[in-house]
Amino acid sequence: PVNLYPYYTEMPIWNLTVTRPFGAWNVVALFNFGDSERETGLDLHEVGLSDAAPYTAFEFWTQKWMGVQKGRVSLTVPARTVRLLSLWPAESRPQFVGDDRHLTQGAVELGALAWDATAKTLSATVKAVGTFPLTLAFRVPKGFVLKSCKAAEGVQVETAKKSEEI
Repeated sequence: PVNLYPYYTEMPIWNLTVTRPFGAWNVVALFNFGDSERETGLDLHEVGLSDAAPYTAFEFWTQKWMGVQKGRVSLTVPARTVRLLSLWPAESRPQFVGDDRHLTQGAVELGALAWDATAKTLSATVKAVGTFPLTLAFRVPKGFVLKSCKAAEGVQVETAKKSEEI
């Protein structure tokens, strides 16, 4: 796809815009082909996003939520590696931000994702691979509390708070 080619040559960036019935987000790869780690980042407008709007940033390989970002995302990319960010528009309610299953961060494994404002419930349909474990990351912003997490009968669910909002 044309939109996967590097945006600039200082440090190659690939961008994939994902659009599904339940949302749209970007998956951005920042490559470091050098022999030492490098502080880098991208201005959100470089990948077609608004500099004024807030986005959640979740890094796939480290499974680290990088918070809500606006204008620019900065990070360290180790030597001869890549960092893969999912950038979702930040919502004022709980939202999916990433997982450990597929590079596209939801495009393949999420069948549905819906917020019920009345019940204050976020639900998802996930296409799993047999009994292979899967970790989903959700942002729970201030003003909301995770009360429970349920799955189909026979599916083991564990929850863990990794940071203030995830």
